[in-house]
Amino acid sequence: TGMIAFLVADILNPHYAEFARRMQVLTNAEGHLLVLASCDYDPGLALAHLRAFVAHRVDGLIWMVGPLDGAPLAEVVAAGLP
Repeated sequence: TGMIAFLVADILNPHYAEFARRMQVLTNAEGHLLVLASCDYDPGLALAHLRAFVAHRVDGLIWMVGPLDGAPLAEVVAAGLP
């Protein structure tokens, strides 16, 4: 799809915003589109975003929501998502 998903805990956090900007530059340089979502520290919303990314067949995932374990990890593994 040419899309790389980037999920952060809170886009208003300057750390995430700065990292997102750099990831956008790097992914664009490689011919990819960075798709950004923020879950506002809500694990249910993080999982919903992850499922949407899988459904849209993104080529990769950058997860900055905390540890990738439990249901989100199982979904990533089942989808074979890098």
